[in-house]
Amino acid sequence: MNIRYNAILLVFLSCFFFSCEDDGYADYDAGQTNTKELSGEWYVSIYSMSGEELSGYYLLSTYNTADNDNTIFVDDNENLFPLKVKATGDVENLNFSTTDAANLYDEEGVATITEGLIIPNGTKASGSRTVVDSLSFQIELANDPDSPYIVAGYRDTGFAEDDH
Repeated sequence: MNIRYNAILLVFLSCFFFSCEDDGYADYDAGQTNTKELSGEWYVSIYSMSGEELSGYYLLSTYNTADNDNTIFVDDNENLFPLKVKATGDVENLNFSTTDAANLYDEEGVATITEGLIIPNGTKASGSRTVVDSLSFQIELANDPDSPYIVAGYRDTGFAEDDH
């Protein structure tokens, strides 16, 4: 019994001491994507060009492309139109746009996004009233005769009361 106890204690102490070693990790830099300021999860609504609300809130994502250049995906996760297009981003001015971009969720569709803009601390979340970034853009869908639309909303806060 004593040998078994000593063996278990030796294994436990070995794991403890070796797991605390940080050699080589101090210089590790995970890096960042080039478009991190434009990337995020957003709760957005659709509006007519006259400002009439046409929908409730939907989740929209903006994220870096694999090229890690100044392009982002604007992706409604097949909830709104559906829409997934590449847009050119300007990180310094927090805006984005695209013209006649292939809609990856609609093989026959193309979309044009204009006036894409992110405003830091530009609005309040719907439930918690937390100050968050706002996002807005105009979108025209080639196969939707009712477009263009305005899409606008706020960055996901992570609070349950702001989820839609």
